[in-house]
Amino acid sequence: MKKFYTYILIITLCFSSIGCSKEEKKENENNNKAVVEEKDEKEINSGVSEEKKIDYSAYTGHWVNEKLLIQDFKYGTTVDLDVDEKGYVNGSVYSATENLAHIAQVDINGQIENNKLSYDFDEDGWEHSGNIEIEFKENSIVLNIKYNEKSSENNLWGIGEGAFPLINDTTPVKRTLNDIKDGGFVAQENQSFDTKIDNYGDIKFISGLKREDGNDIAVFYIADRNNNILYKLPAFYGNNKGRFEEVNCVAFMDFNGDNLKDILIIGKFLSNEDFSKEIHVASIYFQEGKEFKNNESLDNEINNSGHNENMESVVEFMKNS
Repeated sequence: MKKFYTYILIITLCFSSIGCSKEEKKENENNNKAVVEEKDEKEINSGVSEEKKIDYSAYTGHWVNEKLLIQDFKYGTTVDLDVDEKGYVNGSVYSATENLAHIAQVDINGQIENNKLSYDFDEDGWEHSGNIEIEFKENSIVLNIKYNEKSSENNLWGIGEGAFPLINDTTPVKRTLNDIKDGGFVAQENQSFDTKIDNYGDIKFISGLKREDGNDIAVFYIADRNNNILYKLPAFYGNNKGRFEEVNCVAFMDFNGDNLKDILIIGKFLSNEDFSKEIHVASIYFQEGKEFKNNESLDNEINNSGHNENMESVVEFMKNS
């Protein structure tokens, strides 16, 4: 009899266990479903939140054609934008030829909506009117310009129509010597050298000129031995201080005692006051890591002292300063 009651107890416990297991499974399924639904809701809300948190100020800057950036050519169709974090834009759309013979410009403003800005313009300087739309994409923008029926049919020049994909001019790009030559650079072979400098190793230092804003200017690059451009030196101190003729000195030496080679450059110019008068302008680029920076205050002192005609006179000035 005891065995009989024992069997009944075991069977009862088994059914109770199965029932509890089913209830627990159902409860777990409901809990999991609730968690999934809660997670989905959070993801949806998070997505909305992220969209609201887009910081449009990242689009502030100068936007250019990628091919022209590779060529280091500053003209063509460009866009300057000043954008706050909520997407309000002030800026300008600009188009110019190399010698600034033709310039068209439209100032724009407005609020970005759905990653687009639309602006109607009445004048671009050439009697054109129409619509400008800028689409904001990841790391790029697309400029769309369309004239309306009231635009002048007499002027072929103007801000231009079409779609223009643009990138920020601070975007790293790969350039070669041939690329920058396509952009108007002319190398000065007698002041271009194979040499070795700290933080770069074996390089080609390339001196030359290009025409910008209606004037010839001195420009300098560092390239590897395969003519890949590694670095462009900042604007030469002497540019626009006269009419540039040629580079007449490039020297590599340590001017500030940090055991890194700096670069002395002396250019020959014709005086703005009297084109028959030659003047020399010197500048020292100090090496800082992989960059070279000039000190405008020091350059002023060197050139005002008159110790700027050759390497020896600059070295003498630096020793005594």
